[in-house]
Amino acid sequence: MRKLLLSTIALAAMSAGAVAADLPRRQAAPAPAPIYVAPVFTWSGFYMGLNAGATFGDSNRDIDIVTTNTTYRDLFLTGAAGVRRDDDRSAFTGGAQIGFNWQFGALVAGIEADLNYRGRGSRDAYGFDFAFNQTPYTFEYFGDRGGNWFGTLRPRLGYAMDRTLLYVTGGLAFGPSRDGGYARVVDAGGVVAEWRSTGDNGSNWGWTLGGGIEHAFSANWTAKLEYLYVKLDDGSRTLTAVGRTDLPSIVARNDDKFHVVRVGLNYKFGGASAAAPVLARY
Repeated sequence: MRKLLLSTIALAAMSAGAVAADLPRRQAAPAPAPIYVAPVFTWSGFYMGLNAGATFGDSNRDIDIVTTNTTYRDLFLTGAAGVRRDDDRSAFTGGAQIGFNWQFGALVAGIEADLNYRGRGSRDAYGFDFAFNQTPYTFEYFGDRGGNWFGTLRPRLGYAMDRTLLYVTGGLAFGPSRDGGYARVVDAGGVVAEWRSTGDNGSNWGWTLGGGIEHAFSANWTAKLEYLYVKLDDGSRTLTAVGRTDLPSIVARNDDKFHVVRVGLNYKFGGASAAAPVLARY
């Protein structure tokens, strides 16, 4: 009887172990798969780049004769008083720019500085013929430009449509001042009288206003098309007669203003603002 009871218990225990082995095991739930959010582009940050284009001159120069002696005015400079010369030359321009932008929603504010080459002649030269007492004369004026460059420092304000930015800009402009001038009156026998001025090498200040469109074709690279109107005031130069104290002085005034149309390429440091991956929840 005892053997039968022990055999029955042993058989029951073996059957229970076999049934437990066949039951499914409980496993840990799999980790949620990450969902990555695409990087969000931002105009904020520091940038630098290059530009190239053309300038279209709209400068003018005035000649005034400083004298109350009508004899000298008539003799040497008939028709010169108040003469005005407009200059509408086009020239190549190219340079570099740096700047920084801050983006607040769709509004983008920034500041930009540039320094540019301006391909124009280094001297002005013009004149006209006149006659006094039936004697023909020629008045000639030569003015140094001082240098072939200009620069600007401008705030920018724009509206961003994702990777396209429309903006207006305006601020300070500067360039070279004239470095002197020379004038003379000649007849068939040579130089009748001449005038010279002493120049300086200081900068010439003014203002600029314009706008443009800029597009980001990658996280770091942008391209722009820009227009600027630049107004510089060269001031005036007084020319005095060489070796003569009886001749009038000449005042040459210059008003340098021109249009700029150019394209630019910028590298923006920092690229897009990448959002952190979001984990899916179950």
